[in-house]
Amino acid sequence: MINTEFKELSKLSSKIGNNLDLIQGAGGNTSEKIGNSLWVKASGYWLSDALKKNIFIPVKYKNILKNIDNKKSDPVSSEVIHSKITENLRPSIETTLHAIMPYKYVVHAHSINCIANTISKNNLSLLNEKMSGFNWSLVPYTKPGLPLAIKIKEALKSGVDTILMANHGVVYGSDCIKDLEKKIFDLEKRLNKPLRNINRPPKFKELESLTNKTDYTLPKENIIHSLALDESLIKTISKRSLYPDHVVFLGPGPMKIYKKSDAIKILTNKNNNPEVIIIENYGVIAHKSRNPNIDLMLYCLASTLLKVDPKEEIIFLTKKDEADLLGWDAEDYRIAIQKNRI
Repeated sequence: MINTEFKELSKLSSKIGNNLDLIQGAGGNTSEKIGNSLWVKASGYWLSDALKKNIFIPVKYKNILKNIDNKKSDPVSSEVIHSKITENLRPSIETTLHAIMPYKYVVHAHSINCIANTISKNNLSLLNEKMSGFNWSLVPYTKPGLPLAIKIKEALKSGVDTILMANHGVVYGSDCIKDLEKKIFDLEKRLNKPLRNINRPPKFKELESLTNKTDYTLPKENIIHSLALDESLIKTISKRSLYPDHVVFLGPGPMKIYKKSDAIKILTNKNNNPEVIIIENYGVIAHKSRNPNIDLMLYCLASTLLKVDPKEEIIFLTKKDEADLLGWDAEDYRIAIQKNRI
């Protein structure tokens, strides 16, 4: 059942949710303030489904703001407005962020262009020029949820309606849905960086032969194979993770790169098979039972890194940043709920 009160928000949510360069799978969230209620995307649900089913849940956002000021450790759970329409839904991890933004409509996107611009130390110095005309702020990487909302509150100056979040994404606010949509796609044009071409094509025949009669298959997006073919990408992903959903869905720390001989051993062993196997100089294969977000997160990772010059210095998440995201109930719930997606 779709709530008609926020039909326009649902349309915009679906539009950006079906744009892989803005939203990948269960990532990102949108909201609308109606009276004393804040309707925010439910945790683990996909914005691309906004016109197909109810993905929004209401909370008492003014109470949430008071709870934040009073430093309540969980300012959201007690403020959910329960109903039959929203039963079994849980508010987004970023509900506090939406409450703090002083606008009727708020969108938080995992823009690939934004991530590509904020993981590079060189690009940070160029943002002032690119963002000319925007009322914007930049916040350093901060753990999602309440810590990030507090940082954003500190960054909100008079008129600021666009906040870039390093190694994470962007949040925009507006009291007009059409203005908000224009702002989203204007920012994409401003921050757009072309994808680098790689000269080495995937070895599709060899990959198909390897996966024949196994539990593995090739990912849908061919750009994902660049993670196994481009020396710069291999070097980068062999170090640390870059943003929250990288950690949550692809794992923390270095991504393992396999030789073909090692991949063959895995494929013949039915126990403890990884969801993703990156085979150096060949391409990428993934387990058939993988989380539905995996391909989308690999797409995001490959696209982001192909927008960054190999000579640029990359800003990685720290071990502490990664540890803060692991074993976190809010993220564990977001992963678990993917199994129920139709």
